[in-house]
Amino acid sequence: MHGCEGVDVPSVDLNMITCVKPKKRALKTELSGVKKELGEIKNKKDNTVDSEEIISEIMDRSSRSYNVMIFNLPESGDPVLNTQIKHDKDNIANILSPVNLSDNEVVRVLRMGKRGAKKRPAKVVFSSPEAAKRALRS
Repeated sequence: MHGCEGVDVPSVDLNMITCVKPKKRALKTELSGVKKELGEIKNKKDNTVDSEEIISEIMDRSSRSYNVMIFNLPESGDPVLNTQIKHDKDNIANILSPVNLSDNEVVRVLRMGKRGAKKRPAKVVFSSPEAAKRALRS
């Protein structure tokens, strides 16, 4: 690049243009490389997001494997919450009696949704996914 350094502004001529063209090409090449790297980074980010979503889905499925939903289970008319819970647990114990599940395998029973005219589904949480599977087989 001869004649490019220290060129006097008023004397811009063909020498200046010949100095700018190679620099322009070099900048285009560098910009192209930066765009390529940016694209690769975006792809890696998308893959990371996909991996996080998959892990989240697996964890969610794992936690749900402890649960069984029971529909059309009669609800207690009693206004006292503890009596309602006992009523639900007793009904579920009767339903699950052929399965021979121990009392400690049913961890929790709760009703889903707001109380209304329709029977709310009951969510039964078991101590293990295996206990939930045995209950479903009955």
